[in-house]
Formats: sequence, structure tokens, C-alpha cells
Amino acid sequence: MAEGQRVYIICNPNTDIGKSVAYTLLDENYQIILAGPDYSALKALQKQLDQDGFNHVSVALLEPSKEIDWKNLIEILERLDNQLAGIIHVHENESTDPELFEMDYEMFSAKMDAHLWGTYVGAKHIVPLLHTESSGSLLHLVETMKEDDFSMYNAMIKRALDAMLSMMAKELKESNLNIKYIEVDDASLKEVLLLNLDNTANE
Repeated sequence: MAEGQRVYIICNPNTDIGKSVAYTLLDENYQIILAGPDYSALKALQKQLDQDGFNHVSVALLEPSKEIDWKNLIEILERLDNQLAGIIHVHENESTDPELFEMDYEMFSAKMDAHLWGTYVGAKHIVPLLHTESSGSLLHLVETMKEDDFSMYNAMIKRALDAMLSMMAKELKESNLNIKYIEVDDASLKEVLLLNLDNTANE
């Protein structure tokens, strides 16, 4: 990877939004680390990007709720020896839509663990690395939910994420970090992303 480029971690890149994020960042001359729980899917995406002429791509096995995975990811960052610009966590809409009073506790807990605990644990390990930079981003991109796609899981996860990130931004307001919850769709993604990227030039 090219020396001096800044690095973004993309969590959950094997989604339509995640792939668009990857291409946008590479077009802007950032290095990226594709991070997710399916290593073979990550390698396939890395190969696709390489075939399209982008070779500043690493992969990392990451289940966001597991601290050990974040520690391993930090080791990868240290080996790259480039400045961390930020992390972009993509949250897909959940397809499961239980009736109001028929949610399953185990399923509910698993989804909250992945989205909420994963957000907290990721920030816990990544924010200290960003404190040393002139700026940095902690962005959570959430797929816009259409009215006819309403789901109790989606509604609760999104509101909880928004509240958690708002509190983080308030508590860390002196750190010069860009911490945001942003709902996006295919049409708005690139414009929104470019407005919120670290702007210390990657020229």
C-alpha cells in the first residue's frame, strides 16, 4: 500500500451500500480495510476491486461485538503504518419483521448485540487511535427504511444507534472527531459520504 495515504475501515462492506462506500473511498485515494465476519466474501470483494484497478485494499475478519477481533484489526493497522482517517460502519435493514408482541428474545438480543454492542466496542478501540490525528470520522451509515419496509427491529435498532452516537459525540466534543449517524440510500450516498470524509488532504 502506498505510504502516506490515510486509511478507512469499512465494517460490513459486502452490501450494496458497503461496496459503494469502498469505490468512493478508493476514488478519493484512500486506503481501505474491508472488515466483516465472512472472510471468503471479503476476499472476493478485494479481488473484484483489484480487477477494477484498486489495489490499496486489505481485509480483516471482524465480528463487531467481539473485542478480540478489534484488537486484531488494530494490529493490521499498525502493520500498515499509515494514519487512520476513520471508520465507516454500514448497517443494513433487518429483513425479519415480527408482529409487535411476538419478538423472539434470542433473536432480539443477537441483533442488538451486533448493532449496538458492536458500535460501542468498535468506538472503544478505534476512538483512542483517532484522538492523535488532526481529524477523524466515526460514521454509521444506516440504510433508509421505506415506509412499506417497516420493521420493529429496524425501528428500535436505528433509534438506539442514533441515541448512542449522539451521546458519544457530546462526550467527545473536544476531540475534533466527526461522529454521526446518517441514513442513506443509493441516490444520496456519495454526496453524503464526501461531505463527511476526513478532509486532511489525501493528495
